Amino acid sequence: MKDLITDTVLAVLANPAAARFEAVTSDCDVHRSGLLISGVLADLGAEILEHDASDPRLRQERIVFRNRPADPMLESIVAEDESGEVWIGFRLAEASQIPAPMAA
Repeated sequence: MKDLITDTVLAVLANPAAARFEAVTSDCDVHRSGLLISGVLADLGAEILEHDASDPRLRQERIVFRNRPADPMLESIVAEDESGEVWIGFRLAEASQIPAPMAA
């Protein structure tokens, strides 16, 4: 699973404008999938601006990130659909919804 997520994140970082076309299903639950994405981003040196996993009942997590400070901000949404399948999608993040960077 980590290899698939790594390949997908690399594709998103290489072409942020096409991020919305990258979507994969996960063998893991929402929280574990979010942790995998965060770990891959950290391994690749990307800056994680937010990882919102505040309410597990929502069965959704949001991760806002960028490759370098000058790059566009992206977000990954990890969500469980009605059938129980976990999906990981990506898109450009809206600037109005981006928090200040997390403290190190």
